[in-house]
Amino acid sequence: TSLNLFATKVDQIVNLLEKRAKPDAENPDRKPIDRIIVDTPGQIEAFVWSASGTILLESLASSFPTVIAYVIDTPRTASTSTFMSNMLYACSILYKTKLP
Repeated sequence: TSLNLFATKVDQIVNLLEKRAKPDAENPDRKPIDRIIVDTPGQIEAFVWSASGTILLESLASSFPTVIAYVIDTPRTASTSTFMSNMLYACSILYKTKLP
């Protein structure tokens, strides 16, 4: 999968993010970046349950303060069973990744 390709280049990805987070010598007016958001809509399963996703998450977490946000679609969780399913999934992600 494409996630496996990213995992093979994780050092380059982390270096690029670190470089962009620091102040730029060529452009001293640019402020350093204090937050990086990685949005993977609908792909949380790939990141949480695959080996390559674990490599990427652990690499990011070792280099940057890392938080996972599991966002649910509230109109679709109107039923109790769907809501509880989403909450259990969020808990399993929390315990699997050991990230806040």
